[in-house]
Amino acid sequence: MDEKKENIYIILVVALYILMDGIIIPLLPGSSWLNVFFGLVISLSIGGFGLYFLQKYKNS
Repeated sequence: MDEKKENIYIILVVALYILMDGIIIPLLPGSSWLNVFFGLVISLSIGGFGLYFLQKYKNS
């Protein structure tokens, strides 16, 4: 049960980071939608690789 709670916590932290990247950055002056798009793509890929390697590390 603790492993499930830990996985949910990690997913929530990644989701919060993505929400911050998608909501706070567009409100800043001088930011274009292209910068926001690339920021979201980069944060999604980093979060996905991080979750993948975390699961791989925990299973070994």
